Amino acid sequence: MIKTYGLHHISALVGDAQTNVDYYTQILDMRLVKQTLNYDDKFTYHLYFSDNKGETPLLTTFPFPTQEKTKVSGGQVMTQILSVNPDKFDEIIQKFDRMGIEYELDLDRLIFKDPDGLRLSIQKKVNNYSQPILDSAEILSVNYLKTLQLFTDILGYEIVDEDDRRIYLKVHDDIGGELILLKENTPMGQIMRGTVHHIAFKVKDDEIEDWRKLLLEKGYFPTEIKDRNYFKSLYFRDKGGVIVELATFGPGITLDEDVEELGETFIIPKHFKEFKDEIFTRLKSIKLKENK
Repeated sequence: MIKTYGLHHISALVGDAQTNVDYYTQILDMRLVKQTLNYDDKFTYHLYFSDNKGETPLLTTFPFPTQEKTKVSGGQVMTQILSVNPDKFDEIIQKFDRMGIEYELDLDRLIFKDPDGLRLSIQKKVNNYSQPILDSAEILSVNYLKTLQLFTDILGYEIVDEDDRRIYLKVHDDIGGELILLKENTPMGQIMRGTVHHIAFKVKDDEIEDWRKLLLEKGYFPTEIKDRNYFKSLYFRDKGGVIVELATFGPGITLDEDVEELGETFIIPKHFKEFKDEIFTRLKSIKLKENK
């Protein structure tokens, strides 16, 4: 039986690209590991953030500078959950206080919003990383029982805990192996600035065809398999409204950049090369600042 292997990435819509890069690299201390284009839109950046080596699940963004903000609703990721070593947690709170960033403390969980209104949290978790990393997500569904069925019956997650408001799911114990599903049914949300577009799960490279066949058998409507250069993937909408992507492990983001140089070069996908001059005219370049 094929199964998924935890979070691959979460992709959200934001506003200004430079503001987005500055916030996630300077405030949250993540690393920009790839600056490329939305493979379906040659005039929109696709920015990838991860740990310093690009090994952890990716937090990615599509900047739309003129788009209005909206609120999270059904069929969307409500909260992107980062984790950090316990000894760094107080440092982050002190940094937020020093910079006047608003937040809430819920037990050992720091809850806040980025400049575009995306809801984030940072929780304590012992790991081998020196910075906050994408670790989990809290999901809001139009029909949470149908979404639960997808996770447990098809994607391979198990229920490990439950309370009045949440169902806690796990597929493995490493980074990116946990999810939280909210036990409420909420009207379908709009995908606009300040919301997550899709959540992606890792699958083995040689099983992506099998996944498409399985989803069709189970009554879903997956897209054709798409080549995203760094991975192959397919997309479908969960019966609770969530847009889900299944993405392969490889070839990975070091395909065209060494680890030491990740994110430093703006990379135009092959199928957009002929539009290079127009792309550079339309897109404002991103300046990378030294992380102090």
